Amino acid sequence: MRAEGIGIASTAAVEVPVLLAERQTTSRLAALDTARGLAIVGMVVHHSAQCLKSAQPAGLADWMVSVIGGIPTGLFLLLAGIGIGFLGRTAARFGIPARAILWPRARFLLVIGIVNMLAWPYDILRLYGLVMLLAPWMLRASPRSLGLAGVAIVALQQVLLYLVAPSDHDWGEGTPSTEIPWLWLTGLLLDGARPLLPWAALIFLGLGLSRLDLGSPAVRIRLLVCGALLTVLAHAVAAMAELALPQEDPLLRISWGTRDDPATPFFVLSVAGWAMVLLALSMASWVRWPRSRLLAALGDTGRLSLTWYVAHVWFLSWLEDGLEVEVPTGWTLLIALGLSLVMIWASVRWSRRADRGPFEALLRRTPHVR
Repeated sequence: MRAEGIGIASTAAVEVPVLLAERQTTSRLAALDTARGLAIVGMVVHHSAQCLKSAQPAGLADWMVSVIGGIPTGLFLLLAGIGIGFLGRTAARFGIPARAILWPRARFLLVIGIVNMLAWPYDILRLYGLVMLLAPWMLRASPRSLGLAGVAIVALQQVLLYLVAPSDHDWGEGTPSTEIPWLWLTGLLLDGARPLLPWAALIFLGLGLSRLDLGSPAVRIRLLVCGALLTVLAHAVAAMAELALPQEDPLLRISWGTRDDPATPFFVLSVAGWAMVLLALSMASWVRWPRSRLLAALGDTGRLSLTWYVAHVWFLSWLEDGLEVEVPTGWTLLIALGLSLVMIWASVRWSRRADRGPFEALLRRTPHVR
């Protein structure tokens, strides 16, 4: 059986509330599992293309990889915010301080994320852990306040980048943090690989969505329509800005674009829109096909999301170190597809023996805060 907010953000440290919450399994929660499974499969595909030294874009396969972009990461973080919201609701229902459940997970995820950075600089678990430390104070905020906070996070990143970036900064190559003062702090907050600003905005969005009745058909339709409009609007404005802005100001042009490194406001808006669309489609699919084996298999994969995330980071890092040549993107996609199929198959087999993965079990055993 599954608990509310299943996955990384939902393995409770306080036994009684979790055991009671696990009895409340619904198609809504199964849909969140499936969406999380889609996210981890998408990350395997995208990270495979990054790690295996794929050649420059030159065909359909490269176009597919470029389209995927940061969408899986955005969906993963959106679901993280929803999971945090569900955990906070469960804690309130049983009279437990939210920090008793959230802070142990935050510390655990921060440690795992820092270790993962040894192999993969784009790790998002440290970001997840940092936001979870702040979550007890955000759980009482209204959806509107959370939305405004997300917008403020995105805007703040751009303001700070203008303040700290040197005028001759080369945003086209390399890791921006190497040329900006306060190397470590700016890399973590602003311009490094998956910085806190602006990616945390997606967790704030998820927290706001957790307040909605996600099982309602009307809410699903609004999610689908708003997500699609947000994505189209972000790309349309970015395209117009590309034509209108002067070539002499690269930072200004980047800020109005949809590039991933550093993540720009319109890139984050586009990713947020895609995440909302995929979440709505996942929910609608479970309503339409409640006995689908494919959806159930993706759900099994989503319930092991933390385990698979850590495993794929280290496996791809090991594979990258062993390769001396560039891998054509077509072959990269085949490798990623093979890894994804093995991952899904193993998840289905594992789910017949245990309810959670190895890292999820470790997360559950973290001592709670009194």
